[in-house]
Amino acid sequence: MKVLSILLLGSLLAMWLPLPQIAHGASDVTLHALAPWFTEETPPWAVMEPALLRTLATASAAPLRIIVRLKPAAAPVWDADQLAALPATARRAQVVTALQAHHDRALDPLAPVLDSAQRVGDILARQDLWIIHSVALTVKPAFVWELARSPAVAAVT
Repeated sequence: MKVLSILLLGSLLAMWLPLPQIAHGASDVTLHALAPWFTEETPPWAVMEPALLRTLATASAAPLRIIVRLKPAAAPVWDADQLAALPATARRAQVVTALQAHHDRALDPLAPVLDSAQRVGDILARQDLWIIHSVALTVKPAFVWELARSPAVAAVT
């Protein structure tokens, strides 16, 4: 009976308190307890995959391998007629160069944060994935929250 009363009280409080929660299995993780600093319009947990949130909730200090998907910058402009007139190798080189430049523009707002984190050891490994508009990172768990707060980040998986 005591457990039922606690669950009922918790349910009633959850209806009135704006605490974001992500359900996973039999229990819920209250993200406000995990990251009490979030106050932005788009909270950091909103861009994170639920499996990553569960991993962060375990409070392990082991490095995490994550993929950070960037919000797109202005898309590259393609002149189809000009590209079609080029030989295949030149066309391929121009497309690769344009896609890499597009990735660099999207990464610009996040670059200082990544560079600083690499210097202090929060990022252990980094690989730019320009073709899928992402960055693969091996990071310390606490740094994931900082990444998720960035307006340049679309998703963290």
